[in-house]
Amino acid sequence: MRFGFLFLGLMFPLFVYSQSAFDSGKSAFDNGDYERATRHFDEVKDSPEAQFYLGRIAFLNNDFSKAISWIEKAKKTEPDSSKYYLWLGHGYGRKAQNSSKLRQPFLAKKSLSNYEKSVEIDPANIEARNSLIEFYLQAPGFMGGGTDKAYKQVEAIAEIDPFQGVLAEGRVLDHDKGPDAAKTVYEQALESGMDSVQIANRLYAILYNGGQFEEAVSVMDQQLGKRDTLAGLHLQKGNALARMSEYDSAYESYQRVQRIDTSLIVVHYQIGRLAGESGQFLDEGEKAITKFIDEGERYGSGTMAWAYYRLGSIQEHQNKPEEAKQSYKLALKSDKKHKESKEALKRLK
Repeated sequence: MRFGFLFLGLMFPLFVYSQSAFDSGKSAFDNGDYERATRHFDEVKDSPEAQFYLGRIAFLNNDFSKAISWIEKAKKTEPDSSKYYLWLGHGYGRKAQNSSKLRQPFLAKKSLSNYEKSVEIDPANIEARNSLIEFYLQAPGFMGGGTDKAYKQVEAIAEIDPFQGVLAEGRVLDHDKGPDAAKTVYEQALESGMDSVQIANRLYAILYNGGQFEEAVSVMDQQLGKRDTLAGLHLQKGNALARMSEYDSAYESYQRVQRIDTSLIVVHYQIGRLAGESGQFLDEGEKAITKFIDEGERYGSGTMAWAYYRLGSIQEHQNKPEEAKQSYKLALKSDKKHKESKEALKRLK
């Protein structure tokens, strides 16, 4: 008995340590520190949950084969986990997108079967049902796609959660019948009293992309009347006002964004864009777009090309042609096909 007690006593600290390592890994993962998360999860990599998160990290690093391998291991230990099948569906789907045409049908079917299994295990898993919708809309019929199947998932989602049903219906209608059909669904939902920023944002996007900027501002104003402290709403209102050449009002909206959320870096780009297009707020625009360039590498080379182009436009308004040329060259260094920067350099010769 004494030896048995000693054995249990040794095991208990090991369990606490393992749980601590997993919790530390999960905290790091949630905070976007994937290197530290990997180190912690590696300490407990026999745990299916740790394997799942190691798969998620591989997925974020675009290593889809590795992601699948980790999550398949987790699934073998816990074969009734809906979320494991969901993420296997994601993994096989992304791997299919990056594979040869010969491999795509096989991988696409693996993606579909995992999504279907995820829903079979947990019929209330709306994320899995939405993933099925995307598969049905994007895949050709011989791979298992089909709009009629997508509509069936919309019906199932609406029974579980009417709000999510509206979002799903709008998505399918937009794909099947066009943005006007989706717009009607979103408008009816808001008019019925369904209070949702997400639905309003979907409606705003349709209006904005369709050039209906005044209506887009109206949608944002209605939301801001209820929740004036959401920086994203002010940002979108400013973007639509800028497209209407209401530059002072747009700048005021962007200033509101900065007062509410100093971490929203994209507003710096929008202020730079506003200055470059309007010829106003030049000093503020130069500071803002420079800050975006300094911090915005996460957005990729295409966005950085536009950022340098905006800086060049501001410098042209400031009568600094040589500095503008340098900015346009930096834009082309980020994206050698950037047409606007090429045209600007020709103009400044």
